[in-house]
Formats: sequence, C-alpha cells, structure tokens
Amino acid sequence: MGLGKTVITLSAFVEMRDRMLTGPMLVIAPLRVCQTVWRQEAQKWEHLSGLRFSLIHGTPSQRHRAYRVPADVYLVNYENLRWLAEQLDAFYLRKGKYLPFSTVVYDEVSRLKHVGTKRHTALQALLPYLRRRIGLTGTPASNGYDNLFGQYLAIDSGRRLGQSITAYRDAFLRFEGFGHQGKYKIRAGQEERVQQLVGDITIQMSNVDYLELPEVVINDVDVNLDPKLRAQYERLEEELFLELDSGNTVEMFHAGARSMKCRQFCNGAVYLNPGEPAWEKVHDLKLDALEEVVEEANGKPVLVAYQFNPADVARIQAKFPEAEMMHSRLSTNSVIDLENRWNSGEVPLLLGHPQSLGHGLNLQYGPCQDLVFFGLTWSLEDYLQVIARLERQGQRNNIRVHRLMVPDTVDTLMAINLRLNATTQDSLKAALNEYRLGKATRKASGGETRYSPR
Repeated sequence: MGLGKTVITLSAFVEMRDRMLTGPMLVIAPLRVCQTVWRQEAQKWEHLSGLRFSLIHGTPSQRHRAYRVPADVYLVNYENLRWLAEQLDAFYLRKGKYLPFSTVVYDEVSRLKHVGTKRHTALQALLPYLRRRIGLTGTPASNGYDNLFGQYLAIDSGRRLGQSITAYRDAFLRFEGFGHQGKYKIRAGQEERVQQLVGDITIQMSNVDYLELPEVVINDVDVNLDPKLRAQYERLEEELFLELDSGNTVEMFHAGARSMKCRQFCNGAVYLNPGEPAWEKVHDLKLDALEEVVEEANGKPVLVAYQFNPADVARIQAKFPEAEMMHSRLSTNSVIDLENRWNSGEVPLLLGHPQSLGHGLNLQYGPCQDLVFFGLTWSLEDYLQVIARLERQGQRNNIRVHRLMVPDTVDTLMAINLRLNATTQDSLKAALNEYRLGKATRKASGGETRYSPR
C-alpha cells in the first residue's frame, strides 16, 4: 500500500495506448476511489494530464451517457458492475459490436474474492472481450488463501487456479471448524505451490523495500470497567443477555449477535433491538480515553475510526462538536474539499468507519500523526487500509495508532485475531482459544496481570 499503484497503472496504460496495443481502459473500483483518486493522480503528472475520464455513476440516464462518451479511462464502482455488464451485453455484444474498452483494471481486486456474488457472475460474461486484465490490491489474502481464487479467476479466467472453487479447495486447502463457524486454511506444503502457479502474472511489492516511511507505534489504551460494569459484561458474554439500569432488556439470539453486543458494550452504548437505531448509553470510558488522546495531540488533528453509527458517532460528536465525518454519502466535491481541509490542518477531528476511511483517501499530507480506533474491526484488510491512509508517501511524522480497549473482553479477542491474521493468515478459532485460555489463567491468579494481544 502507498506505492503509487494508480500512477504506475496509468503510465503503463498511456505507453500501451501510444504504441496502439490497447484501446480505452475500464477501471472498476470502490466508489470514492472512482470519484477522486484516478483523476487526481493523473492531474499530478504531466504525461497523464491529458487523459479523458468518464465516471459511470448517478441516475441510469447519466450512467448511459457516461459509458458512451469518448474517453480514455472509464470508471465504475463495484456496486454498478452488474448493471454495466447488462448494458454492455444488450447494446454491444448482442449486436456484434466491440466493447468501448479492451483493458480492465480491478482497483482493490480483493472485492472480487467471493466467486458466488452477482457482480462476479456478471463479470465473467465480459472477460472474453477484455484482452488485458490488471488487479491491484494491498491486501490480497487478509483472511487466508481461500480469498485468492476469486481474484485470480477475474484475471486469468481460471487458467492457473482452476475454474471451480470446490476443486481449488480440495487441492490446496483444508477446512477447520464446524458448519459456517470454520474456515479454509492452506495445507502444509501447498503455499509455495499456489505461489508458483500465479507467480508469472503477479508482482509483489512492499513499501518498506522502496520507501522511507515513518515509524508506526501501536499504543493500546486500557479502558478499565468498574466492578459493576465488569459484572454486567461478564453476564453479557456468558449468558447472552443484559439487564440495563433502565430496565430495558437486550436479547441475543445467536453467537454473532452476542459478539456484536459485547463490542457495543465495550464502546459504551448498546442497541436495544436488532436492526433498529435506538441505543442506550452504558458508560463514557472510551470517550474519556479519546479526550486524553486529543489533549495529548496538543492541537494537531486526530483521525478516529469508529464502529457503530449512531451509537458511537452521536456520542463522539456530542463531546467533540468540532468533529467532521467522512462517509459514503458525501459527493465527490465534498470529499475533495474535506480531504484538502484535513491536509491543511483545518479539521481538528475526523471521524470515519474503516470501510469509509480504508480506500482512496490521501490523509498523510497534514500535521496529523494520531489515529484512534474507538473500536477494533474483525477485518485485517480494513484495519491495515485505515492505517495506510497516514502511513504512505508524503507523511513527515511518526504515526501513533491508539487502540482503545477494555482488557479481557471481546476487544482483546479482536486484537488477537488481527495479530494472528497478520502473521499466519489464521483466524478466529486460534484467537478464541488463546483469549479463553488467557482469561481463565488470569482469573485463577487473581487477575493481577493483563495479557497483551500484540
């Protein structure tokens, strides 16, 4: 991440186009990346400044016009991919016409890791007509080798890893767990085999090999529950329900809901009913910890990744009225304006969900050096991508990543999960076993020492 994938791809495209080796290019990317990144990167470089871009977004009529106007680079977000495939089939392929582009770029190709999705199915019909296919990502296997199959299928139509996810799993992976609670892991000795199969079309680069980046320091900030809150949390974790002080009852019908409620409790507010926005405050401990981080930043901007909206967001904004929010509903111009003001140091506190902050934003040019995870995420990809908004070319400061955590809770479990994913691509089962063992050991010894999940 942060190695300039966009400008490298555009430069290669311009060279191929000038040598008449390709026609226009289609870029499929997350919406914000479509709206800002590709056009902005082209404007920074003289040899790319003349490229014509067309964004396929908006109303159906606007989208129709966008893919029919002459352009060098067409941009569409993954959510509109199925619609675009249907239009191209109806107005080009069935009429024997060439597609308006011959090269496709999947920006964040990890979005295609699930082969059973409608977007993947729609894409397969177009692939025979797209001569060149390029996939870009900084996190290709954040949840293990099972994720690679769909990404390479979109690149080579199954030439290297096969066309069946079942056959791929039978050949290279093994399943651990029960039902939907397990996951596929690479078999012993098969990791190198997979790498050999895809090695001829894969370029792997690490920013530490090419860039002098600032140091990233992980600072786990302990947020300790008082005995009453601890007892409530333990009941929530063990008995699947919690009686709030107000008398409202929160019920959890399955383990996933229990995990979600535990996370909400640690952050300080829980939703009363699944699928409804009503929430109730439990404590302000993480808000107080966030306030300390803001004060220690000494006037410099602070970036905050939240997990729950409105339960987290409303309380943070109430305590910090100056906070602004990055979210998917912002227009292209609003995103650009907010990004520019942030890099100019005019936004003291910027809020965003990891999925909104994780791609397409360059937040490294300003004075910010403090990133706060108000709550952690299960997704290693989202976690690393958020950090990469600050840890990239142009950053002049060392980065402090503050993780607000309640010890011996699901916060600890999630930190263990992220660490195991980052090192072994293994996940929840090992993390859960380690969490339970550590918690039982500390209870037996009187709970004097806290386990560090780093």
